Formats: sequence, C-alpha cells, structure tokens
Amino acid sequence: SGLMIFIAFGFRSSPAFLRNWGVFYLVSFVVGGGMFALHYFLLEQQVIVNGILVTQAGGMGTPISWTFIVVAFPIVWWYSRLTFRSLAERQVIEQYIVQVEVVIGKNSIRGSGLIDTGNQLRDPLTRVPVMMIEAHLITPILPQTVRSAISNEDITVGLVNLSPEWLPRVKLIPYRSVRKGTEFLLAIKPDKVRITQGKQMREVNNVLIGLDNGRLSQDGTYQMIVHPSFVEGTA
Repeated sequence: SGLMIFIAFGFRSSPAFLRNWGVFYLVSFVVGGGMFALHYFLLEQQVIVNGILVTQAGGMGTPISWTFIVVAFPIVWWYSRLTFRSLAERQVIEQYIVQVEVVIGKNSIRGSGLIDTGNQLRDPLTRVPVMMIEAHLITPILPQTVRSAISNEDITVGLVNLSPEWLPRVKLIPYRSVRKGTEFLLAIKPDKVRITQGKQMREVNNVLIGLDNGRLSQDGTYQMIVHPSFVEGTA
C-alpha cells in the first residue's frame, strides 16, 4: 500500500505521505467493512448436529463484538473527522497555490507559491512589494558571498564583499517580527518573476525576493509566499 501511494502521489514530505496513506486505509476499511457487514448480515450459519441440519441467523452478536464496536467507533469517528477536515483545509489552500518561476540572469528556479492576502510587506523606500521564498530553493543560483550572508547571524557582515554587479540586487528590508521585534530581511532583486495560475500567466518585474532560512510550509505544499498585488495587477 505504501508503494501504491508513492507511485500515485510521490513523496513531498512525511506528513503529506502519511496523510495520503491514512486516507487510503480509511477508504479501504469503510468500503471493506461495509461489504463485510453485508456479507454477515445475509449469511446463515448451518451446522449438522446428529444428522439434523441446524441453521442460525439474526441475533444481537457476542458481547466481545459489541464491546469492540463501542470502543472502536469513537476512535474511527474521531480519525475520520480529523482526516476529512485536513483534506477540506488543504483543498481551500490549493485554491491559492500558484506556480512561480524566479529568473536571475541566465538562471531560474521554480516552485509553488501561496497567495497570502495578509502579506503587505514592501520596501519602505521604493514601495516595491516583497515576496518570501525558502532560501535553500534559490541559493544554488546565488554567488557565494550572498550564501554566506544568508547563513551569517549578522547579514550586514556577510555582504561586505559583494561584487559590484550584485550590489544593486541586494537589499535589507526592515520588518517587525512577533518573536524578535524589528529585524532586517535579506532580499534579492530578480530580473523577473513569472506567476502561473491555472491557464493565466503574469510576469512581474518590480519585485523583491525575501529569503527565509526556515520552511514556509510544514508539508512542503508551497515554498514561497506571493504578494497579493502580483495576481491582482496592482504591483
């Protein structure tokens, strides 16, 4: 069953794989349990006792089976509710998932982005909108000095040795964090960003890419946070 799930959906992350695996067994048990119950509901037990054919049907079941039902039903109900709620939330999120391509020079990277209507982060001087991206996704196309700045606790120190062609591309965006207060976000100016939503593709040139060292989505559904102005046409 694990191999079937892997072939059908692939492996993006452990939570996503386990969720698909659990739904697979849930559906199998529901369908199989219904057929199993119907089979025993219609089944008549026949036993030959001293040459006499004795049949037995109906009844309320054994105490053990009823105890099992009483214990197992709340567990199955809770798991079913939790699973389908997770699927419903995921379906809502997928409505806001877009495919994003970031182009810097001759190189580009692709990933999935979440349109966050609450993201109003902009460069305070130029008012250029800022979208977030997981740093590990874009570091392969960045120079070593920028990679060092990302991993350095004091990013201003890591940017001292930037080459002249990269100086206009790198910015420090002040922003306020709930946990740490005011900080500086390292942002990159790409040549362009292409955003594909369904059959529509929009190209944005006036954009900054903020680099996040963590993971924006626990299950890997998306790797970027897209500014809402990019899809609303107000960027």
